[in-house]
Amino acid sequence: MRQDLAPAVLERLGSVRIWPPRHRDSRNAEGKLDFVRGMGRPALIGHLPVVDVLTGEERTIAELGPLYSGAFSRDFQ
Repeated sequence: MRQDLAPAVLERLGSVRIWPPRHRDSRNAEGKLDFVRGMGRPALIGHLPVVDVLTGEERTIAELGPLYSGAFSRDFQ
């Protein structure tokens, strides 16, 4: 959502919630469907590098710690 429009929308909502996807489409390293779901997904990509845009430092996704909030993680199982 655009930052300039968010306040007007958010003030009308009782709470804001993100819902985890319910589909299981995922692909393995060979490009074949493997149907990994839930918390198995971040485990598959944890070794991949990302760049910290604040420091310019390259780290793995796993080094960043939990990717999801507690509520999202519970629903994502």
